[in-house]
Amino acid sequence: MKEKKKKNLSLSHSRPILIVHKNPEQYVSFVPSWLKDFAIPSEEAIFVFDKTKSVYLLSEESVSWLNDLYYDETGTIRFDINSSLWNDITMLMEQARKGKKPVTRYITFEDASGRKLVATTRMFPVFEGGSFSGAICFMKNGKTIKKKETHDEAKEKKLLEAQRIAHMGDWENDVKANRVIWSEETYHIFGYSPGEKSPQDIFNDHLHPDDRENYWKNIKERLASGQKKIPDYEFRIINKQGEIRYCIARGEFQYDENGKPYYAFGTIQDITESTLLKKSLAENEKKLRAIVETSQVGIILVNQNGIITFSNDAMAEMLHMTISELVGTAYTDHLHPSESDQGKELMNKLIRGETDRVLTERHYIRKDGSDFWGLLSGKRLTDDQGNLTSLVGVIMDISEQKAILQALQKSEEKFRSVFEMSLNLICIIDLNHLTLLHTNPAFNEMAGKAREPEGEDSILNFLHPDDKQKMIELFDKVLRKGNCVYHLENRFLAKDDQFHILDWNIKPDLLSGLAYAIANDITELKSYQNSLIEAKEQAEENDRLKSAFLANMSHEIRTPLNGIIGFSELLCHPGIDEATRTEYVEILNTCSQQLISIIENILDISKIETGQVKIKKTQVNINELLKDLYTSYEKYFEKNGIDLRLSLYQSDPDCFIYSDETKIRKIITHLLENALKFTPKGYVTFGWTLQKHCIEFFVQDTGVGIPENSKQQIFEKFYQADAGITRTYSGLGLGLSISKSYAGMLGGKIRHEPYAKGGTVFLLSLPIEDVTIKKRFTAQNTVTELYRNSGKELNVLIVEDEEANLRFLEEVFKQINLSVLKAFNGLEAVEMCKKDARIDLVLMDLKMPVMDGFEATSQIKKMRPGLPVIAQTAFSDQNIRENLNSAGFDGYLEKPIRIQALFDLIKRYSG
Repeated sequence: MKEKKKKNLSLSHSRPILIVHKNPEQYVSFVPSWLKDFAIPSEEAIFVFDKTKSVYLLSEESVSWLNDLYYDETGTIRFDINSSLWNDITMLMEQARKGKKPVTRYITFEDASGRKLVATTRMFPVFEGGSFSGAICFMKNGKTIKKKETHDEAKEKKLLEAQRIAHMGDWENDVKANRVIWSEETYHIFGYSPGEKSPQDIFNDHLHPDDRENYWKNIKERLASGQKKIPDYEFRIINKQGEIRYCIARGEFQYDENGKPYYAFGTIQDITESTLLKKSLAENEKKLRAIVETSQVGIILVNQNGIITFSNDAMAEMLHMTISELVGTAYTDHLHPSESDQGKELMNKLIRGETDRVLTERHYIRKDGSDFWGLLSGKRLTDDQGNLTSLVGVIMDISEQKAILQALQKSEEKFRSVFEMSLNLICIIDLNHLTLLHTNPAFNEMAGKAREPEGEDSILNFLHPDDKQKMIELFDKVLRKGNCVYHLENRFLAKDDQFHILDWNIKPDLLSGLAYAIANDITELKSYQNSLIEAKEQAEENDRLKSAFLANMSHEIRTPLNGIIGFSELLCHPGIDEATRTEYVEILNTCSQQLISIIENILDISKIETGQVKIKKTQVNINELLKDLYTSYEKYFEKNGIDLRLSLYQSDPDCFIYSDETKIRKIITHLLENALKFTPKGYVTFGWTLQKHCIEFFVQDTGVGIPENSKQQIFEKFYQADAGITRTYSGLGLGLSISKSYAGMLGGKIRHEPYAKGGTVFLLSLPIEDVTIKKRFTAQNTVTELYRNSGKELNVLIVEDEEANLRFLEEVFKQINLSVLKAFNGLEAVEMCKKDARIDLVLMDLKMPVMDGFEATSQIKKMRPGLPVIAQTAFSDQNIRENLNSAGFDGYLEKPIRIQALFDLIKRYSG
């Protein structure tokens, strides 16, 4: 043993200082001589203690494990010993002394070089004359802990893992040393890591406040009674994370000769999950028991031998017995003798597992001999391995229902009479399969087709595909909710292969598994109701649209009238210069045209709605038509800062199609006006292109576009995109509706698409065979030039009873130097034509006093068939126009008369 430098004895030591003697037998009488011989070569560290706990070193191996060895001035070896090791050794010696038998345990410590050692420590107490003299301690195999686990360490690790899985930790309490030792899992139960905080503080801080008093009271009672075993004791803690955990502790006290505890050890287990599960199960069991006990139906449990092991009050009451009388009896003892064998066989099938559940009626007999009928629902109850534990039966007293059923059976004949004679459809349906079991003649008459054999024809075969699922869901509801009358409507395929609407009332009978259904054919009633509803809705909608339309129309008409009346008055003021007068006249003309457009739209939509519009197809020069529209609207677009562009698929020659020119002109006019209204800047392009089997007119703008929510309704009459647009842009919302109607009448379609450069493009597609190209003929430009070139003076007779209209025509004809004659009714016109052969052309009003224009024209044509008579009328009805042709008129002018239209007509009929 290597000597170490002597230390000053006056130094204070925080750990015990042990004196080592090389010859302990000189100081301790109980050390046998053989121990010295044994100890010297031994690999065990051997210590000898006297009753004062003085330690005498025996083996060299002991020295190698100890710290801070040194010699004092007397030559005695001394050393400081680790306080933890010292506590472990002295506690072990105390346990051996009090137990009067050897004690063994593992001790872990560090040697002088800082190595961690583990030693199997055995403490042997020595008694002389019955009194404790000391102890001999053997510490074996104290070696450096290798990385590779020893067999014992592996076992220790498995033990720790088992504790972790079981949420169980162990603890020791050295009462005298005031030292508590916890295993790692014990710390984890409280939410701590080992060494993070002292066990005493952890336990005191985290014991649930509500359990604290009872816990310590229990401990004190155990100690006071000297009880060695600590029985299982449950308490709660609040762990470091603030969770309430349920724990159970068990252990053992050790007492000294004075009966005072000096040592305790045991285990603690977290049983939170099992405790909560038990509470939940207990609560569920309590609820289930309450349900069973308060249930109005009987509930019993029957074991494998057919003995009733449980019954609720309702079942005992049904049998007129007490529960104690009923439990322990055989189930079959309570069956009516007529059903005993059958009931026993059904029960045995459940026991053998041949069926999992039963639903049947059973006839029972009571204790007093009376009987009743019950609806039995029985089921097997099995454990996790599928082994039968018992049978459960739920029995409902159905005696009253059975009595009612018997009464119904007595009245079956009456029912059958009604069944056969009823005009309503009646059928009996199998609840489980929805098959028709019985149908009455009325049902068969409506179904018509050959029937399947009874019980094989499903009610679903007669229903509309969209109604089948609804019927299935109803019968599923019937099975779940039970007896009541269910009502529904569906479509039924009749023998005429038409679907009739039936009104069903269905009454299920769960006892028999049947449903009784009666249906009434309400097809005509539904049609009438729907027509009433549609009429009501249409009337309400018409009323709403009428109100909105009248309010809007009032606004739209008053707006141009305001301009007409206002500027007419301003023209009467003296001192107006020529430029201002011209400006006022232009405004008057614009307002007049706007008013005419409004009136024409109203008349057009009215004629469309009443079916008075007829198509009159002629050869239409589409290039001439579009150029005319371009000329008419260019100034309006230019005035608003918008560039109007014309795009012709074939621009040089005249191109003709066979269609109604008036309708095409109106459609494109509405589209141009629409584009002008909704294009604040940019340009508008219109024209035509040739597609396969159709010609396509287009109007595309760079305007505001159409809102997404208005794209479907944009062609509906009176519709405008939204309130905001309605206030911003004028109009009645009729143009596009009229355009769509006219397009349909021409066999075409009108649609809209977003324009790639912003805005909208409207497309009118009309079916045509081909576009005809004709040679252009040069026409004279004006009526004046026509008659100047011919050298002929034209005499025109104007037949008009309205002074303003007559004055207007006179002023127009003066500008082209025509001779004008006047007549104020039809009779005057006839007389003048009879007397004056110079009259070359007649402009005839239709509605006049004395004689109307139709009669006058008829008489004039009889006298002078070759004299052209042109009607001027405020009527725009198609029938009126047809009457004009039959009455002999050569043409007509619509009021208000446009000057250019008047010139064109004069050109045509002035030979």
